[in-house]
Amino acid sequence: MAKAADKKSEVIVPVTEKTVPQHVEQVVVVQKDTTLPLIAMLLGVVSLSTFMLFLGIPALVLGLIGLKKYPEGRGFSITGIITGALSIFFMVCFVLFFIVLIVGGAFNEANWDSDSTTEPHMYQQDSGREHRYRLNQEGV
Repeated sequence: MAKAADKKSEVIVPVTEKTVPQHVEQVVVVQKDTTLPLIAMLLGVVSLSTFMLFLGIPALVLGLIGLKKYPEGRGFSITGIITGALSIFFMVCFVLFFIVLIVGGAFNEANWDSDSTTEPHMYQQDSGREHRYRLNQEGV
């Protein structure tokens, strides 16, 4: 009877794919995200090339955020920061220029109502009543 028990233990089980344990390693793929730095760069370049200088503010902000959070897009972030800062600088210069222009025009010493002989007559403001009075005085 011992021989019968030994024969049962010698039974060979065929190896199939289902019986072999498969070890699958998981590989995590991390994509380099450069979206935010790229947007910063595009906003900065567009703000300078189209004179929409207000776009320099978000370009500067997104460039600074992208520089800290996305080291893969460092070049895009730096480009966004530089172009955004230039755009803001030009915007401030234009605003100051127009303020000086408006204030300078308000304090202009030209008096349009004066009878100065140095100013051409066609630039002097004259109401219709004064014009009719002058015509009557001249006898026309």
